[in-house]
Amino acid sequence: MASRHTDDTCPNRRKISWASLSNIIKQDDLAKLRRSVSQESIYKKFIQDLKREWISVHDYILHTKFNYEAVPEAIHDEPGVNFTESRSKWRAEVPKDKSILQTRILTENDFPYDFEDGIEHWCLWKLGSDLTAVDISWGMDKLRKRDDYEEMLYWINPVNLKSLPNIDHAHIVCLRSDRDR
Repeated sequence: MASRHTDDTCPNRRKISWASLSNIIKQDDLAKLRRSVSQESIYKKFIQDLKREWISVHDYILHTKFNYEAVPEAIHDEPGVNFTESRSKWRAEVPKDKSILQTRILTENDFPYDFEDGIEHWCLWKLGSDLTAVDISWGMDKLRKRDDYEEMLYWINPVNLKSLPNIDHAHIVCLRSDRDR
């Protein structure tokens, strides 16, 4: 019986190189993208905790990425849970003054995929409509102004791979010019 590695030292599990990443994106084989074993474990624990504390992942993103105010909401009827008293979860409150709302924002990916050193993983989030080529250019321009990158790639996950279908987002990856060669 073959031994099963549960850590990131598995000899057959290599970090994703820039060349491999480029091929995966060109071939639209995005299901091959993955986090390291340890990062995936951290991600799953984070999602588990988030679901316990927030009404939804959508609310969490609105609060943490778009700065919506977080307000408690009483939870009384949660399926499969027997509460002797009410409790609350956080939800994002849409500001009354909608003119202050940002509709797109660029952030580092909190749980990046398992790329080789020198590859940065960013997310471009957009509210209210799907991302466009103009939005992608906006995000890449912001990154170019921030740092010196040799190359950039992006992709938008198909519906079956979207972790958050209610807020459109793209992944932008950047190959740093100053990486070890």
